[in-house]
Amino acid sequence: MPNTNNDRNTSTGDHRSATSDQDRTDDHDTAGNKPVQHVRRGGVQAAIWKNTGRRGSYFAVTFERRYKDEHDEWRTSHAFGRDQLLVLAKVAEVAFHAIHELQREERPSARGSASSGRTNAGASQRARSSR
Repeated sequence: MPNTNNDRNTSTGDHRSATSDQDRTDDHDTAGNKPVQHVRRGGVQAAIWKNTGRRGSYFAVTFERRYKDEHDEWRTSHAFGRDQLLVLAKVAEVAFHAIHELQREERPSARGSASSGRTNAGASQRARSSR
C-alpha cells in the first residue's frame, strides 16, 4: 500500500515540474505578487496567480482549505479529504474557466492587430500551397 505522504510529495513535485515548463522568471511566492482572482466554495479556495516567463505571461493556481481548529481559530491546509474532493474539483473547474477569460482579456483584439495580418497571411499561404 503506498504511503500517502509520499503521494502528496509526488503530487507537489509534479506541479513544480509542470510550472517550470513555462520557463518562469517570477513565482507566486515572490513578495508583493498577489493573486489576480480567488474562487471559493465553502472552505475550499483557489488563488489564481499571474506569472511572467521568457515566453510571456501565464497563470498558475494554488488550492487551500480553511477550517477552524478545536480552539475556534482559523487554520489552512493543502490536504483534502474525500468529502472535499468534489468541491475541490468544482473550484478547479471554475478557476480553469476564469483563466481562459483572463487570457482572452489579455489578447489584442483581432481587428487592426498585427496578429490578424499574420493569420490572413497564413491563410493566403495555405491557399497558394494547395493549388
